[in-house]
Amino acid sequence: FAIKPVLRLLSDRPVLLPDQIRLAEKMRDRYLCAWGDALRCMIPSAVAAVRDKVVRMAELTNPADAARRLADGEISRLGQLRVIELLLDCGFAPVQEIMEACQVSRSVLATLAKNDWISFFEQESRRIFPEEPYTIRQPHTPNQGQANAIREISGALTAERQAGEQGREFLLFGVTGSGKTEVYLQTAQQAAEMGRGVLILVPEIGLTPQMIGRIRSRFGSAVAVLHSRLTPSERYEQWQRILRQEVLVVVGARSAIFAPLARIGLIIIDEEQETTYKSETHPRYHARDIARLRVSDHQAVLVLGSATPSVESYQRSQAGAARLLTLPARIGAAGMAKTEIVDMRQELTQGNRSLFSTKLRTALHAAFSQGRQAMLFINRRGYAGFVLCRHCGHIVRCKSCTVSMTIHVNRHERVEPASGERPSQLICHYCGRIEPIPDTCPVCGSKQIGRF
Repeated sequence: FAIKPVLRLLSDRPVLLPDQIRLAEKMRDRYLCAWGDALRCMIPSAVAAVRDKVVRMAELTNPADAARRLADGEISRLGQLRVIELLLDCGFAPVQEIMEACQVSRSVLATLAKNDWISFFEQESRRIFPEEPYTIRQPHTPNQGQANAIREISGALTAERQAGEQGREFLLFGVTGSGKTEVYLQTAQQAAEMGRGVLILVPEIGLTPQMIGRIRSRFGSAVAVLHSRLTPSERYEQWQRILRQEVLVVVGARSAIFAPLARIGLIIIDEEQETTYKSETHPRYHARDIARLRVSDHQAVLVLGSATPSVESYQRSQAGAARLLTLPARIGAAGMAKTEIVDMRQELTQGNRSLFSTKLRTALHAAFSQGRQAMLFINRRGYAGFVLCRHCGHIVRCKSCTVSMTIHVNRHERVEPASGERPSQLICHYCGRIEPIPDTCPVCGSKQIGRF
């Protein structure tokens, strides 16, 4: 086959770094995907679609000669005189701004260029986007548990690597409110001071602004942000800032794991147990696995933080593949929440057939009597999980998905239907099919059909 010649370069900077190309090869083998599939994961569509925005600039070909001509009165045109005076003052300027400031047409500049008095060149124009205000804050004094974790991670950052040694991994197992973020920030600060890049991943886009605010309070504006809610222009500019090595810290959601940092020293994955780190489209990569590949390539350090670690990450810490660091206590006066599990089978034997246990009902009334509020979490959608015929055992299922359909009550009706009143509809949670509630069993015709 014939290889077509390259016509021209669209940009002086590469879109991908060598380590990202090596990563694409590993992804191809691991996830059984094509090169293109792996590369599309790394390169945002905005980066591939948006070209460098350039501005045409003008400068004097020989400033000394131009100054002499100006002093000797050799320039007889007012427009040309204004242009040369402006360029002698500022060195170079955009063509459009020269035309507006000197009130000249493009033909005046063309004449100067024809006489070889000025020359044109193109310069990249950076997009400026407003940033949220921030206040620089000093690091907090860590408690004993935080200090131990910071010391262990910092030691791994500064330790000499043995020949062939891969990156080092830590599982930061800390209860909610134990100060894991402070450990992230102080270790990231040390990595940045060493000139190494830092990647910080959060599970949801909604958590990104909160994390960005805390990171900018330590690092200022030298932070790049990557997530799917950025506009194409914003995503492009953030990517270019990273490629230009203007930032050492990148924060974002799952896709930020592919950020083109040149010398990665630390990767932090907050709430590492979250399923949002797993891609639902081909290739179905997991950000945690990609992080391990990048850490290995850069001989960096990986920190997985969680209050409820995933089984596989905890097993790695027990098997010696990762080091377990614990933060067992909360920061400040707030203690651990009191939790009690109630066996509803015992409630049934005591004659309580309500959805609420006796202890829960007592606790709710106590909270309401004190003017306080309560939060109840329900582990499923819908009013009832399925419709069952007591006569023949038939369960109403979706005709497309063959799964039981769930009853959803119309919000305008009472939650507890009155006698003879049916909830609104049946909904399939797989395909969204909607059907009316049957009054009789569609198989045997019995009226002994009800919701469970």
